[in-house]
Amino acid sequence: MVFAYMGPMERMPALPLFDFLEDVPDGEEVAADDTSIGSGGDAVVPCSWLHALDNVCDPFHVPILHGLISGLQFTDVLSGMPACEFASTQRGVKVVQERERSDGTTFRRVTEAMLPNIRLVPSPRPTTFDACNKVGWIVPIDDTNHRIFTLARVPKGGIPAELYRQTFEERGWHKLSEAEHQRMPGDFEAQVSQGPIALHSEEHLATSDRGIVMLRRKLREQLTELAQGRDPVNTVIGSAEVRISVEAGKFLIGSAS
Repeated sequence: MVFAYMGPMERMPALPLFDFLEDVPDGEEVAADDTSIGSGGDAVVPCSWLHALDNVCDPFHVPILHGLISGLQFTDVLSGMPACEFASTQRGVKVVQERERSDGTTFRRVTEAMLPNIRLVPSPRPTTFDACNKVGWIVPIDDTNHRIFTLARVPKGGIPAELYRQTFEERGWHKLSEAEHQRMPGDFEAQVSQGPIALHSEEHLATSDRGIVMLRRKLREQLTELAQGRDPVNTVIGSAEVRISVEAGKFLIGSAS
């Protein structure tokens, strides 16, 4: 994966280094993916990149879309409606989901939207309980198309798309017929069906959409900052690199009874 800065040299921001990609355990490696993990469909997604960013702050779509509507597309650990908290952070917006388990423990899943376009979403198929090990950049191609580039810590030889993409009756998205896409929609169908650019004036937001509202307000605030000549959030000038420790992850709270 190649990062490029195309502005004036004196304003070049530090390259963000994520702790979980820098401190790689034995038996694992960092792998790159350009197939838009998180979109659920084609590598080039024919809608605004903001659709994908909204998705990070919408925890209730997981049990509804990926469970009730389309059948289990990830794992039963994510089934059931979670109790959620939404928090504004220095980086962006954090969503904490908690699900009580039959053994007396609590499964806590934390996702982060880091401005302007970074998604920190832990594995939807948790086999371990630990901090997030992948980061995705939602990159607009133009107003109505985007692509997600991902760096992930995986077992040596592992392929990120095989580990993290949703499945449909144990098959991948590209192996479905058009009728099956309609019967078992995933993130791709949900986001693209909103249109190339979503009309927020036509939405009916509820308390479950609080995270999305917080994220959009932060984006508007940052547009104002830029218009007034100030540096946007998550920009560090005058340093070669900056280390980032994320809060996103999947954790098990308590002990089994």
